[in-house]
Formats: sequence, C-alpha cells, structure tokens
Amino acid sequence: MATIFSPLRVYQLSVFTLFASIAILHALGFQYSLYFHLWWYDIPMHMLGGLAIAVLSAYIFFLRSPKEGEISMNRIYTTILLSVFVVGILWEIFELVMHWALTLYWFGWTDTTKDLFDDMVGGYVGTKIFLAFYWKYRRDFIPQ
Repeated sequence: MATIFSPLRVYQLSVFTLFASIAILHALGFQYSLYFHLWWYDIPMHMLGGLAIAVLSAYIFFLRSPKEGEISMNRIYTTILLSVFVVGILWEIFELVMHWALTLYWFGWTDTTKDLFDDMVGGYVGTKIFLAFYWKYRRDFIPQ
C-alpha cells in the first residue's frame, strides 16, 4: 500500500501538479492574449507540454505496471520520445484546425517545426527527469 510519501505517490502528484500548472498558464495565455502579445510565450508552453507528456507516458508505460527486471535505455527513450512526438503532431493538427476555424490563418511550416522541436526538447528533459527518478527508486517499482 502506497503512503502519501512513497516514491510512486510523489511522482504521481508531481505529474498532476505539472499538468495543472500548464492548464493555468494556458488559460492565462488566452485570457490576457499572451500568445499574441509575447512572441515567445508558446515556446516554454510547448517545452512544458513535451515535459508533461514525457513524464506521463513514462508513468503509463513504465511505472504503472512495472515488469520484472530492468528496462532498456533504448526502450525508454524510444517509447517516451515517440509519445511526445505523436502528441505534438496531434496538437499541431488541433492548432491548424482552430486557426483556420477562428482566423482563416495558419502560421506555416516554420512555426509548426519550431513547435515540434520545442515539444521534443521538453520531452528529452522529461525523459532525463524520469530516468533520474527511476534509477534512484527502481527497487520500489520492480516486483520482487
């Protein structure tokens, strides 16, 4: 039974807090038009989004139902970064549809490529955070 201070519980609360923070920053970005007044506002938002998807996918694929034995580094990087990339592509499609529906304007391939790059930077950082956490507490997640 997990206590409030178990490593898994701390990880879960951290992921929840990250997603809640992103939701608040996103709402503020729309409320005060920060996405339009600050040209750089979407850069940290995409990086935070990539970070959030990375730590969430790490939880889903590696912590929620741990397997017997060690997890290969190749599998960790591939699974997490592919998850970030797929969600990033889906988000860009959503942005495209919303921009066309609301403004009949699209910012182009340069913006889309930059956004995906920012997603992947956040995903890489999220992967590193997960690995640091996992290697420190892996005995708590691997079934005995």
